Amino acid sequence: KRPSPAAPRPRHPKPSRIVPFFEGAPPSDGYGGGKFYFGDGDGDGGEGEEPAGFNPVAMWTRFVETRPILAKALATGVISVLADVIAQRLEGRVDGEGRMVEGWWNWRRTFAMGTWAFVALGPILHTWYHTIDRLFPWQSPMTVVKQVLVDQIFAAPVVIGIFIAGTSVLEGSVAPAKVGEHLSAVLPESLKLNYKIWPFVQFINFALVPRAYQILWVNSVSLVWTVLLSMTTHKSQK
Repeated sequence: KRPSPAAPRPRHPKPSRIVPFFEGAPPSDGYGGGKFYFGDGDGDGGEGEEPAGFNPVAMWTRFVETRPILAKALATGVISVLADVIAQRLEGRVDGEGRMVEGWWNWRRTFAMGTWAFVALGPILHTWYHTIDRLFPWQSPMTVVKQVLVDQIFAAPVVIGIFIAGTSVLEGSVAPAKVGEHLSAVLPESLKLNYKIWPFVQFINFALVPRAYQILWVNSVSLVWTVLLSMTTHKSQK
């Protein structure tokens, strides 16, 4: 009697690389718990994959995973430069007919903003968001309230103060010996403006935004906020 042929081995679908995204409570890994498919990396369109090609979300996620501090420092620096150029354009000098005059752009100020954001602000924010996740691991919606309170009471004055002091000295508008005096004059007003918008922004940040994208979210709001603040300041000076 001839033996029956062996049953064919079942084919298992190739595992896809899955980066968790939004779903339920945000866990401590910083991404969330849903599913966002990036494929298995070979570009052949396996099950659950997106077609191969340019995928900025996938590229950013991989960059953050492999070089988290560099990625967030670059994002902070680039957005700070863009925000300062837009702000200076809106604050620029005009002639009697309302036309922009030459020399409206102070490149040293933009350089100071971008450099300080890249060297200090981006790494500081990266470290802070990791720290606050560890201090307050997700348990309930009240966790987000605690994160926002700690962020605004302790981190906001320090981060804003460091940024004002660093950029002012780097661009040459304030001598190092006068930094304390400059902070006493500028920091209280800056904090008042901060508390009008950032508690709400940070609530969204801690409640909904995966850690890989938190600094992008904060910097995006910073760009809009800087532009709006510049428009208000320029209007009041007319």
